Amino acid sequence: ARRGGREARAVASSQGMERVHADVRVTAPVTAELVAHALREAVKFLLFVRQQIPASYDELRAALLQTVGPEAMGLPSAREADGTLASPVSSPVGAKRKRVTSVERAAVKLFREMDAALGCLTPEMLRAFEPSRVALFLGSTPARPKEMFVFSLAELYARGGYASQDREESPEARRALGNAGRRVVRECLPAV
Repeated sequence: ARRGGREARAVASSQGMERVHADVRVTAPVTAELVAHALREAVKFLLFVRQQIPASYDELRAALLQTVGPEAMGLPSAREADGTLASPVSSPVGAKRKRVTSVERAAVKLFREMDAALGCLTPEMLRAFEPSRVALFLGSTPARPKEMFVFSLAELYARGGYASQDREESPEARRALGNAGRRVVRECLPAV
């Protein structure tokens, strides 16, 4: 099978930034779903490696779910996901409700902001706008980033764009998405 390629590179916008170039190959057919998933995984990885978040995204999510619950994080609870109504009183009568600390509130705020940013990387967005590049800026302000990672998608569009995606969620399709995300992270490791 022919392979589609994508580049991940750190580009210098000022004299103090270093340039890093890494080619990342993903197996054909390259769908918008596959590219969006791979980009989200790369962003999660870079945020953790560059110490922008205290733990990996998935570890942070799991820890917050355990301590503050899905409602505080803006996620549907298990009961809401099943379609059953949550009871108005979630704890036994007379039991004290655990107070959320300021550290937990800050972590929830960070998670919500990251989740919103990652939520922008959708297959629909990639198909609609066909961006030639996707950039991740790291630093104290967006106007003066310390690091900038640019994912070039121009070669993909030069080859005819995205392959059509079968709407079924087969185990092979889920495995291909997971493999693409892991491959992007694995091939970016030496570059970052």
